[in-house]
Amino acid sequence: MSTSSRSCTVGGCKNPSRTVCICCNNCFCRNHLTQQFNQINERLPPLIDKINGLTLRLHKVSLTEPSYLVALEKWRDDAHRTIDRYYEEKRQDFVDDRRDKLKKELDRLRKLLDKLIRKQDATREYVDILTKDIRSIEQKFNEFQHLRLTIHPLVIDANLILRDLLPLPSSCRTIKIKFDEWSSLATNEKSLLIQQESNLCLLDRHLAIIKELPWPHTGIWET
Repeated sequence: MSTSSRSCTVGGCKNPSRTVCICCNNCFCRNHLTQQFNQINERLPPLIDKINGLTLRLHKVSLTEPSYLVALEKWRDDAHRTIDRYYEEKRQDFVDDRRDKLKKELDRLRKLLDKLIRKQDATREYVDILTKDIRSIEQKFNEFQHLRLTIHPLVIDANLILRDLLPLPSSCRTIKIKFDEWSSLATNEKSLLIQQESNLCLLDRHLAIIKELPWPHTGIWET
């Protein structure tokens, strides 16, 4: 925007201004406008250096796991061992113990039959008893083969692992709020709404006030 009727706002400069900088709302002549642009552009390379330094730090973190990741890995290993132990206990209960009992009964009947065959002194009543025992083992074996289990899925509470509130992360920006006894505030991802004395102020992410209205009420209430 041309403002030839106004002087350059840089101290000591008597040249007429050529434009108004929308960043700082100051009037500049051509030379000082160029200096303004150069000063802004000179701030960019250090920011690139900062980003490169943070990228290097992030790479180092990926090479050497911090203590909290080591603790998380340990928790996972312990949880796997807990599940394995529970599985082994249930397998022992439902499978191994029943199979061992069936094997012992079969071994007992086999030894008894071998003895009767060797001595040739079996009676009809004895044979009937053995036959019933074998049928009983067959029934138990069928039940063992068709065993049914009710298995509930493992549900993990979303709050099982939480980030500690302390120590708190360092603040990026601070703002001094004027208030009498107490102050209200509300926020979302883009803005911060605060009560400051008798005004209601809307702030952007840089804590700059972008809108301000009179607020005669006692506070900000959530609805």
